[in-house]
Amino acid sequence: MRTDPILAILPKARRIKRPGATMWYCRTNEGLPGRALPDGYYLVHNQVTPQRPLGKNGFTAWVQDSAEGLAECDCNFGMNKNAKVNRHHRVRSISTLSQTRNNRNRRDSLGSPRQP
Repeated sequence: MRTDPILAILPKARRIKRPGATMWYCRTNEGLPGRALPDGYYLVHNQVTPQRPLGKNGFTAWVQDSAEGLAECDCNFGMNKNAKVNRHHRVRSISTLSQTRNNRNRRDSLGSPRQP
């Protein structure tokens, strides 16, 4: 049986499979990962202003195995414990995601991007 590399780092994380990505939610009392994540895994937070402690005012964090829909972030994760252990990302805004998908669909249907 293959071990889950993220549960080895975040033993209490809640694992959820979603289309396109598997996500491991950081528990409020467990905090951020204290060790470096393996290649291909991304530490992410939602669009809520980073808060301390994790979970305050809806601020949540997770690890996921896909970079789709993410942007690198330099907010210092609200100065939560272990904030500097891993580079992290935030969820791109809905409008940015929609625009990216629309541009991708336009390229796919036309063969090349439209010129302004």
